[in-house]
Amino acid sequence: MLLFHTRRTSFLFALLPLLLLALVVVPSGAQSDDEDEVVEKSSEFLLNSDEIYLILGLFEATSEKLDATGRIELVYDFEQNDKNLSEDWVPKMNAKNPALRWAKGDDGAAEGLRGGILIADTGQWFHKAVLAQDVKFDVHFMSFCGGANKDLVAATYAWSKLSKRIGSNLGTQCIALSGTKAAAATGGPAPTITYEEKVNFGLELKDGEFSWLLSGSSRGSTDSKKLLNKLDSGQVGLVWSGRISAAIPKVTISGKLDLEWAGKEVKSLGTRYAEFQKAQKKDEKGSSKKKGG
Repeated sequence: MLLFHTRRTSFLFALLPLLLLALVVVPSGAQSDDEDEVVEKSSEFLLNSDEIYLILGLFEATSEKLDATGRIELVYDFEQNDKNLSEDWVPKMNAKNPALRWAKGDDGAAEGLRGGILIADTGQWFHKAVLAQDVKFDVHFMSFCGGANKDLVAATYAWSKLSKRIGSNLGTQCIALSGTKAAAATGGPAPTITYEEKVNFGLELKDGEFSWLLSGSSRGSTDSKKLLNKLDSGQVGLVWSGRISAAIPKVTISGKLDLEWAGKEVKSLGTRYAEFQKAQKKDEKGSSKKKGG
């Protein structure tokens, strides 16, 4: 009995390589899912190593990452008091803009805070990078005074040369902005600004939907055509108004770069991307003719 079992096992082991070969062979003319994915990805524009290097050279962030698809992450740790970090933002900080400045001495000091960017009264501050409609913006915030009814501090996405704006008001309310004022609000009552309370809030825009975030979690979202009228590539930044006195110790921007904007900043990329778009349009025309004819 044992002898028979041993021989049977040996026979099965002999057959095993043939069985495995049968499983992995793809019939002639067929294409695996992986091959489909490779074909699909080959039609996507990818940055080369030189272009990645030159694009990252445009920024003065504390930490920078960029992959070949154009997805970028920029971290600005303002508590390091590195004045170069403000170079990527507009308007520039100077004596004519008292609503926005670096902390001096102990005037930005608080428990657990080593300084950063100070904001006051009413103002705005936008990052220079133009991003596709796929972006996340995370803001660390601490107020040096209690707030009043109509005070707002909004992580903002702006497009159409910054004229159209939608913001996350301290992560608990979505607001449409006209300049630095709230034009409409949704998602609940305005948040209360509390003295020396640390708040981590932000926004996310993806697939035509805007979400307002608090402590990394969504508190609500909207795809309202009224609020997102003629949505386009844009810029992220901060907008504030009212009785505001606060510090911004850190922000993080992540998402997909607008390659047309990047191509204007890096000429060699602009030339290659224009050629890619031209080829894509030509292929689309050819496909349309084949379908029609």
